Amino acid sequence: MFNTINGAGSLVDPTFGQTDPSIPPQPVWMSVALLAFGLSTLAFVAPAWRGHRTALWLVVVTRLLEAWSAAILPFLPGAPDGMWGPVVLLMAVGAVVAGLVAVGLRR
Repeated sequence: MFNTINGAGSLVDPTFGQTDPSIPPQPVWMSVALLAFGLSTLAFVAPAWRGHRTALWLVVVTRLLEAWSAAILPFLPGAPDGMWGPVVLLMAVGAVVAGLVAVGLRR
């Protein structure tokens, strides 16, 4: 959900959600990727909730791809120093969430 909001908001206004004007705006490709991850997850959640195994796998895959895509953040132009801590945390939390969703595949 937040990926969809961030992606759509930053496509409309490149400085969407930024409080520090010294940080460059989010690249358009990143906004499109966030929007794609968010919308694809939202599209598959309802069928996955109803027990559709393929949709559940697709939710797991989109969550993992989104979480691990954060590894690019420290390499973007204007990225603040000390970004690796939050990025690793984001990747770990995303992997845990995907793992918890994948537990539903064991049923």
